[in-house]
Amino acid sequence: MSGDATDADITQAARHMLDWSSDVPAKSVKVAVHDHKATLSGTVAWGYQRDAALKAMTNLRGITAVRNEIVLDQAAAATPAKTAIVAALQRNAQLDPQSINVDVNGHDLVLRGNVRTFAEYREAEHTVWNAAGVTSVQNNLVVTS
Repeated sequence: MSGDATDADITQAARHMLDWSSDVPAKSVKVAVHDHKATLSGTVAWGYQRDAALKAMTNLRGITAVRNEIVLDQAAAATPAKTAIVAALQRNAQLDPQSINVDVNGHDLVLRGNVRTFAEYREAEHTVWNAAGVTSVQNNLVVTS
């Protein structure tokens, strides 16, 4: 594609990228492009699937911005268990789990406490997103380096 790609050209390329991404469930994510800005929408079950759809857009020529409106939808039975989430944080060698508190409200998680670096901040959020049943993470951790 040249630098003169139209919104229609970009939309077609973006759809192909989503179709070819093994981590994005088929037909679950839609893309619309207006003024070289892509908007992703649809529903997936896992945070990594939403991240994969966003990543598929990052290297497309002609896109100047991506808005990710993909919604996570997990079965009601898959409510995250706080003990499993805390255990996952404890298994992560990059984190000090004693300084991180997790509040679970249905499918929503809130992280509170202190971490030493921004890398730990991101790692804690990434770790809890991987828990079954999580559809929302509010990261209120404070970096205290």
